[in-house]
Amino acid sequence: MLAQLNTLIEWLIPASLIAASIVNDQKVRWDVAIGVAAAGLVFSVLLLVEHVLGVLPAGTGWLFPATASFVMLVLVMFIGLINLYFSRSYMASTRFEELRYVRWVLVVLASVVLVVISNHMLLLMVGWIGISVSLNRLLLFYPNRPRAVLAAHKKFLFSRFAEVLLFVGFVLLHATYDTWLISDVLAYWQMTGETPAAVAWAVVLIALAGLIKCAQMPFHGWLIQVVEAPTPVSTLLHAGIVNLGGYLMIVFAPLLMAVEAAQWVLVVVGGLTAVLAGLIMMTRASVKVRLAWSTLAQMGLLLVECGLGLFELAMLHLVAHSLYKAYSFFNSGSEVTQSLTRWIVPSVLPTWRDWLVALAFSLIVVLVIKEVVDPEGVLAPWLLAASSLAIFVAERHGRPVDVPLLQRLGVGVVIILAYVVQKHIFDLVSPDGALTLGAGTDMFVSLLVVLYLAGYWVILYGSNSTQISRIRRALYAGFYLDEWSTRLSLRIYPVTLPTEHNPRGLRLGKEEFANE
Repeated sequence: MLAQLNTLIEWLIPASLIAASIVNDQKVRWDVAIGVAAAGLVFSVLLLVEHVLGVLPAGTGWLFPATASFVMLVLVMFIGLINLYFSRSYMASTRFEELRYVRWVLVVLASVVLVVISNHMLLLMVGWIGISVSLNRLLLFYPNRPRAVLAAHKKFLFSRFAEVLLFVGFVLLHATYDTWLISDVLAYWQMTGETPAAVAWAVVLIALAGLIKCAQMPFHGWLIQVVEAPTPVSTLLHAGIVNLGGYLMIVFAPLLMAVEAAQWVLVVVGGLTAVLAGLIMMTRASVKVRLAWSTLAQMGLLLVECGLGLFELAMLHLVAHSLYKAYSFFNSGSEVTQSLTRWIVPSVLPTWRDWLVALAFSLIVVLVIKEVVDPEGVLAPWLLAASSLAIFVAERHGRPVDVPLLQRLGVGVVIILAYVVQKHIFDLVSPDGALTLGAGTDMFVSLLVVLYLAGYWVILYGSNSTQISRIRRALYAGFYLDEWSTRLSLRIYPVTLPTEHNPRGLRLGKEEFANE
């Protein structure tokens, strides 16, 4: 009886979101939308608790292939609920704009839920296509804005490409193991202990699809340009959709660790994207654009963690980034006040001595912690933690408050220890993984960390020489990768962009609503 009730609840969550979307077809009913999302969050927490207690196992049917699926469901419903609550006042406009927004946001949420709970590969494909179609309607919320139309067009093309790769990968897995269930595929692979060529190709295709879904370079331009959409749309995209590529890697973790080519693809592409996007972000002034580049860098780092087999760290990163990015977009309006505070209060730039002391202290502290808690583990993430701590300590004289060295170092150590505790907690809900590529991968990622630290210093504290100015200009332009991908996209599938932006015309929503 309990099993049947749990199955009913599992299907009820996405179905109720679709039903709420239909209810909002003719009249805006915010209470219904928020109420359904709140109920979905309660049911999600209930399912997670049952799973933790051993009442509801993963991988026994069409839904919930892994423990991470339960965590992701709670995360998606929580962000969706907060997003709807925020949108109620943010989107207070004409009736037809609210109708369009509420209807398609609920469809997006239902599709995301379907992706994170699907154990059936074809059902997962349906959910992912549903995300692409419904999100496209939100990206075109202001259809007279050329940048919005161009971003939606590129997103449409890249999504179709990723979905083709993903579908071919799923077909290869089905042809090999004669099942569409993800949990059965993993179980059959573990029983045989062999990785046929078809399976290896399938994993590589799935990894490539994850890279494109996470908007990795050079498929990143649309993510930067969707800031033309309303803020709640950007929030939902950055906090709950673009990270699904990383979730896909976590679900297929055992197979991923058996295919070195797929691991290298994630490490190289994700690592380069993380470094470049992190440096490019520092050259931008727009709040939303900076947040978009930040998301791009974080997704690159997330995929690197998956490539290194650090799936507990990837799961922690995914959850933390989603919550942080949702807060950042919701709070983006206060950035003006924060910027004024940073500029008004005088600051003292760190000296060479500050940097050397910070680097020395950080390396010693972090390496000691590593030897205590993870002596056999990968070096790269700890080196990244040391770099972050070094920046945190070196810039202690920055605005608006001057903090003593030992106090800033103590706070940094507490943060790293908190990270260690959280990492071990998420180890309970993440698949096992271990680096199988050898020390070369660890060395490559470590060099990327050093490169990022050097680039950070050059951008913020370097001289204004001709060479450094050229580097800054190239970073600001994103090395023109988006321009290249845009030209290629328009050559493959042209689109007619609107010639003018007419906000007054957008308020005449009847015709647009009727055409839907």
